[in-house]
Amino acid sequence: MILGYVQYGSGANEKLVSKVLKERRNEVFICTKFGVIRGPNGEFEGVRGDREYVRQACEKSLERLGVDYIDLYYQICVDVNTPIEETVSAMGELVKEGKVEYLGLSECSAETLRRAYKVHPIATL
Repeated sequence: MILGYVQYGSGANEKLVSKVLKERRNEVFICTKFGVIRGPNGEFEGVRGDREYVRQACEKSLERLGVDYIDLYYQICVDVNTPIEETVSAMGELVKEGKVEYLGLSECSAETLRRAYKVHPIATL
C-alpha cells in the first residue's frame, strides 16, 4: 500500500498521480486536502471551508485524480469565517455519497476538534 498526500501544486500533483492510479488504484490509499485558496500565480488568497467550496474542491480532486473516491480527505486550515460544524457536515455528506471514506483536520484546536467530532467522526489530525 502506498500512502501519500497529493494536493500540492494547485492540483498538478493530483493530475500526475492519476496516471498511476489508472492501473493501481487498489494498491493506493489516497490522502488529499482542501481549504487554501491560491491565485493564478500560486499566491495565497485565503482559506475556505464553506459547504459549497468543500463540495467543489472534492469534485475537482476526484476529476484530477480520475477516481471515484478519496480515502482520506483533509481540511488543511480551518476557515475562521465558517463554523467547523458546517465544514464537517459538508465533508460528512461526501462520506455518505461514497466520494470520501475518512475525514481529517489539520491546524485546529482541541475545542474545534471536539465540535467537529460531534458532527462526524474525524479519523486523523
